[in-house]
Amino acid sequence: MKEIRGSKEPQTNPTALKKVACAFLGLVIYILMLTMVGYLIMTPPLLAMIMYLFGERRWFFILITSIIVTGTLYTVTYYVFHIAMPQGILGF
Repeated sequence: MKEIRGSKEPQTNPTALKKVACAFLGLVIYILMLTMVGYLIMTPPLLAMIMYLFGERRWFFILITSIIVTGTLYTVTYYVFHIAMPQGILGF
């Protein structure tokens, strides 16, 4: 009967844990460097890394999506909500 219901212990996937740990580490690095480097430089690589970690392998799609999402979020926060994003070394 136990085989039908399954075990009560949760199954952990080491590969999934590594992916989550890498994404978390990338997010920590992103937060620490955001004010120095700037939103527009730091965000596309973070989004690209997360998309790659979680299974996307089409590089052109990763590149275009990370740039469009970054630009859209920047535009909405800056021009609609009037919230300045960290400028960093670019100055804009």
